[in-house]
Amino acid sequence: LTAPLLDPKKINERLDVIEDLMKNSDVADYFHDKLKKFPDLERNINKIYNLSNKQRMSAIYFEDFAKNRLKDFLEFLKELKKVEDTIESFTDYVPNFKSKRLI
Repeated sequence: LTAPLLDPKKINERLDVIEDLMKNSDVADYFHDKLKKFPDLERNINKIYNLSNKQRMSAIYFEDFAKNRLKDFLEFLKELKKVEDTIESFTDYVPNFKSKRLI
């Protein structure tokens, strides 16, 4: 709203995306359902990073700190793998789209 597209080429590209998604609503719905089940990956990576700052302030053993941080990181990697698998499955639908933004 504060910075609308003014370039006709970019506006048409966006309209092509909308048209593709409307023509392939079953695909769009499928991926929408998949994506909404993902956790907030940005929040999770921040949790891993910020864990060190919070735990420096408390009196815990280093082994517990390292174990918790590693556990959170491994969970993050599992979720990231799910994202990768979902993106890879999207390639099966690429021939359905004419929009370059979806390819």
